[in-house]
Amino acid sequence: MGSVISTKSEVIFREDERLGPIVYSPYTGLIFACQHSDKNMLLQWLNRKCTEAPAVAYLRALGPGWAIDISKADFPAKHLLPFPSAQWPSFSPSYPIVINWLLTGMCNLKCRYCYADDVMKGGYREPDENQIHDIANAVLSYRPIAVVLTGGDPLLSSHLVSVLRALHKRTGIIVDTNGMNFSPVHVKLD
Repeated sequence: MGSVISTKSEVIFREDERLGPIVYSPYTGLIFACQHSDKNMLLQWLNRKCTEAPAVAYLRALGPGWAIDISKADFPAKHLLPFPSAQWPSFSPSYPIVINWLLTGMCNLKCRYCYADDVMKGGYREPDENQIHDIANAVLSYRPIAVVLTGGDPLLSSHLVSVLRALHKRTGIIVDTNGMNFSPVHVKLD
């Protein structure tokens, strides 16, 4: 229990021992907790083994980008699914839900409000290629549903492709970038 699963819909799924099923949608960037009683039906739907979501709320919150058009997204709960009235044993997950990986201190901008400016001024030393897999395995040992690659700007790191390959299909990936260095190379990886 607790392993991270990349489903056929590309939505990332993990059953947390205390919190229950949680999912990350790469299409919306949102993370939701789900009803334990919906787990099997939800997994079948996320793996495209059936066409019907366990409930309309799942379709509208988790389906945009793969099961329904993104313009039909609706997030009916201000908090996590299921609705706040749901009875859970604990709201504290067994493992971190999201982990931030400071990949680089390099950035091509000098924003006044930047929270990472102190790291960049300190000359953050990037891990070398040999350390990337060790770090990735250490991060993945905590079974996060998503990893945020941050820095500076991760698009400036010479190790970004290695990191993406190490994490691909093992967790959700969020690249925290200013977007100034975005190119077609970053869109499609083999």
